[in-house]
Amino acid sequence: MKKCKQCFVSLPLDRFVVDERATKNYTRPRCRSCERADRLKKEQDGFTSVYYLPEEHYVGMTGRVKKRMSAHKSAGKNIINYKILRVFENEIEAHLYETQLHWMGFGGFQFRPNLISLEEDGN
Repeated sequence: MKKCKQCFVSLPLDRFVVDERATKNYTRPRCRSCERADRLKKEQDGFTSVYYLPEEHYVGMTGRVKKRMSAHKSAGKNIINYKILRVFENEIEAHLYETQLHWMGFGGFQFRPNLISLEEDGN
């Protein structure tokens, strides 16, 4: 049994996500339900994620990760082992981070002029 750090409920160990990066069988401090609720909240509350598809050497950004991965899979891209690199509250900051990664050589560049609106000076 282990106590979730978010909901404070004692649950069996199989109700916690095993962290694959750890050397031993380390489980995350929050239960699967709290992890999922937090992930869904981030997707619904206007957060923008920058993600990486290692098999495609592709970087992109989205507000709805699962929907975007489904679209990539339908288009024939290999989405296995995709990683969320960073999550942003501001879409422009996410776009700037994504652009930096594209300049470093990662694929997936798309010009998005609608993110930044320029004011006309009236001349």
